[in-house]
Amino acid sequence: MGDLFLAIEHDTEPTLNGLDNLKTMRLVEAAYQAAEEKRTVDVNEISIEMDAVETMQ
Repeated sequence: MGDLFLAIEHDTEPTLNGLDNLKTMRLVEAAYQAAEEKRTVDVNEISIEMDAVETMQ
């Protein structure tokens, strides 16, 4: 969180951006789904909202 505040303060890009965070949440969701369904879940099975991705680029 500190990195984000510094990036805002200095008008620079944070080390991790929104797209990185979205990818992480996609991986977490795949892990939860795999545990629930007791099977391997490919991260590509987890859909993401493309509108959200477009605003992060």
